[in-house]
Amino acid sequence: MNIKFSWLSYVHDSLNKLGLSNYWIDQKTQSPSSFKHVVKNRIKDHFIQNWNGTIGISSKCLNYRLYKHEFVFEKYFHILPNDLALSLCKFRLMNHKLPIEKGRFENVVREQRTCHLCDSNLLGDEFHYLFNCKYFDVDRVKYIDEYFYKFPSAMKFSCLMNNENKDTLLKLAIFCKRIMSSFR
Repeated sequence: MNIKFSWLSYVHDSLNKLGLSNYWIDQKTQSPSSFKHVVKNRIKDHFIQNWNGTIGISSKCLNYRLYKHEFVFEKYFHILPNDLALSLCKFRLMNHKLPIEKGRFENVVREQRTCHLCDSNLLGDEFHYLFNCKYFDVDRVKYIDEYFYKFPSAMKFSCLMNNENKDTLLKLAIFCKRIMSSFR
């Protein structure tokens, strides 16, 4: 008699996909707690590898991958008040209506998703509004240290977005909230 269980096939296939076929073949070599630990870590490793791969090839994540290098809980969630942490999170995760995102949903070619607040004709993305857009010059001086916006670069962008100084983060989050409020 040959009986098949779909859940058992799922376990077998999952172990194979995780590169852990040996656990299926020789089920007595590891304790259950050791087995659970190994599988949990392997699933986490696979997820992070897929996450990195997706970010690496996504045209949407060009700015995001400049400052998000590790799959970790961001410290600003512990530092900032909830409303500002949420604003900064939305800005970082491209959950806003800046031209770069709004145009994506309207099938506008990336190069044509330009800023309509200034006459620069530059891409209306997070980098532009934080560092270049003339419309936000007064706010920029008020909320961002001159080091970051004078001769801006990808490295400075990353440094600002990963900053752990409470005052810097508060001002950044307020500025991001201000930018996003201009695109409702």
